[in-house]
Amino acid sequence: MAPPSVSLLTGEGLSRVERGPGAGGAAYLGTSDVKDCFHRLRFPRESRLDEYFAYPEVWASELGLSWWDGERLAEDMKLYPLAQSPPMGWAWSLYFAQAANTRQMELTGELSGAQFLQDRGPPLVLPGGGSPGGRGKYCYVDNLGVLADDEGYVRQGLTAVTEAFGNLGLTVHETELACQCGVALGVEVDGAAGRTRPTARRCWRVRDSPPGLA
Repeated sequence: MAPPSVSLLTGEGLSRVERGPGAGGAAYLGTSDVKDCFHRLRFPRESRLDEYFAYPEVWASELGLSWWDGERLAEDMKLYPLAQSPPMGWAWSLYFAQAANTRQMELTGELSGAQFLQDRGPPLVLPGGGSPGGRGKYCYVDNLGVLADDEGYVRQGLTAVTEAFGNLGLTVHETELACQCGVALGVEVDGAAGRTRPTARRCWRVRDSPPGLA
């Protein structure tokens, strides 16, 4: 069974951010990343999904195990370790990671008034003056971000996200706050010029891609 589709924010959605007539020149972008995201997520025990992802057999002696769950293990007993995290490459893994991290962003109270940014949704409009309507947030699997014309709001939101995710064992790192010009999802967001464009690294990656893959 194929997983449900997910709605993400990409360079397209970032390019549609608008400034209202009363907007000033400042725009702040805060970004962070869930470290080793797929490996930190865990299958619920009751789901028994781990039984579908067994690693090749190993001897108990290779793992240094003599006892397991109250049972004595012979050195030549064959064991089949089970994956505790959604394997990368499994179609449902991306869906679970996106759904879990999006939900946690939604539960972060400091960002409750922010618009969730997606390519398929309406554009974010920055009206200026720190208006609540000019606040956005996004989740692209393990990439998290806050965008607004209020520096304090973005800083506070990033701090809250770091704490909320950390309390669940989802360590957030590479946290950055940029004024005017920042990078998110391979896109340079220039708040001063009102412009977005692919990073040089992304452009070269596309340019060097084999024919048909660009």
